[in-house]
Amino acid sequence: MFVLDIETLSTESDAVVLSAALVYFNTKDKYDFNGLLDSCVFVKFDAMEQKTKYKRSVETSTVNWWKEQSKESKEMSLFPNKSDLSAKTGIGVLVDYINKNKQEKQEICWIRGTLDQVCMDSLCKDVKVPFLFPYYVYRDVRTALDMTKETCVRGYCKIQGFDSSVVNKHDPRHDVCFDALQLLYGV
Repeated sequence: MFVLDIETLSTESDAVVLSAALVYFNTKDKYDFNGLLDSCVFVKFDAMEQKTKYKRSVETSTVNWWKEQSKESKEMSLFPNKSDLSAKTGIGVLVDYINKNKQEKQEICWIRGTLDQVCMDSLCKDVKVPFLFPYYVYRDVRTALDMTKETCVRGYCKIQGFDSSVVNKHDPRHDVCFDALQLLYGV
């Protein structure tokens, strides 16, 4: 199974995608947060390329929301960097990770809600490459946690022995690893 998380500059399907992270996990092996972090893949996209070349959207409200986020999250996803990847190259990095880790023909991909799927599918369409996953393999993390974990509140649950204060929200690497741990070990 995979967990996908993206950070964007809009809440629309054609949003500029700032960054993405994917982590692979299964129910047979044991995992901890740092081990998952070491095994996940992270892509920082060139936001200006998406805005100018593909006319992808930016919402003022989302930009303002980013101003309120942690310095670490902004440095990870928001601020431009010389190593930012083009949309096509970044998607290629994600596809390589999927192909390297997938164990079954149709692996489940966990996401929070639907925005990550529709944004990535839209970006894939713009750069004329296949979608990361078929539409029918996506599953919602919040729904799974709400239905199966007693301590779940607003789509998050406790994990015995895990200090969730180490999770830097809106760092997609941290978000995917925390979601994988909640799905596996949440109470």
